[in-house]
Amino acid sequence: MSEFGVYQTAVGWQFDQIRDYIVLAEQLGFDAFWTMDNVVLIDPETEEQVPVFETWTLLPALAAVTIKIRLGPLVTPCNRRHPALFAKMTTTFDRISNGRLDLGLGPGDDPMYFVPWGMRFPKASVRIAILREEIEVLKRMWTEARASYEGVYYQLDQAVNHPKPIQKPHPPIWIGLVLGRKLMPRLAVDVADGINVYNGSDVATGELLDAVRMNCEASSREYESIRKSRNVNVVFTDDGELSEAVRALTDLDDLKVVRAMSLDDQLAEIKNKKYANYVRITERFVVGSSDEIVEQLNAIRAMGFDQIIAGGLGRSEDLIRFAEEVIPYVG
Repeated sequence: MSEFGVYQTAVGWQFDQIRDYIVLAEQLGFDAFWTMDNVVLIDPETEEQVPVFETWTLLPALAAVTIKIRLGPLVTPCNRRHPALFAKMTTTFDRISNGRLDLGLGPGDDPMYFVPWGMRFPKASVRIAILREEIEVLKRMWTEARASYEGVYYQLDQAVNHPKPIQKPHPPIWIGLVLGRKLMPRLAVDVADGINVYNGSDVATGELLDAVRMNCEASSREYESIRKSRNVNVVFTDDGELSEAVRALTDLDDLKVVRAMSLDDQLAEIKNKKYANYVRITERFVVGSSDEIVEQLNAIRAMGFDQIIAGGLGRSEDLIRFAEEVIPYVG
């Protein structure tokens, strides 16, 4: 039986809306709640800034109103918070939530989240190297009484993090995979407990899983020891009430092409710098009636994913419908 997470950015929402949403998700039996960790966000249609909560202030408040649903970011980017401080923050959250933290991490994907705030945004290979060091710092701070570390980007000298997280040996680390087939899959195999695939193409997703599998073989790690999740955007279409924007993004003929794109095809397409193209490439839309969505999710589950993370369920009625008409029928 698959696990199911729900992904909600809460963009433009009031706190009571997101609070009531996660309470409902827990009542409906969702296993995990995931949210973004972006400090700003631009509306693709108006190009105006939209209201965004700070993730690590929001998550503890949501933990306080829930009991069993797991919580985490997809993903917290490296280079935003010093990892020693972040180790303290995540430890505190793991204790507030009674051991319910799943920590999604990535290298960051856009300078707009960093440069205007006076933060550096180096090239991808450097960001991935920074991320590797940050994970090492986190693990040491989570597990060692006094942590010392000498890296290129970070140094520790008998640093103390007391108390420790509830989860042992430490909270699970999930590495986000989107387009890179070399450095990120290798990092995931080296340091992660799980991977999250955020890609609209089933072909490209298969290539990412193959890259993880090959790195497992090279490092003698069991491929099955790495948990796997995939994000999908769910759109129920049998009510005939799709907005024009959603209708444009969920053109079925177009999505069939996107689902067959290789990683190389996607990278070439992204050079067009068109937001709609990028959304189609990075987000897997699952469109149709409840039965059609069940069929598509069973195919995704068969690729080897332990958890399917459903986005797009912004209304409570959609969340309820997904829980009642879809989840029980996905094996």
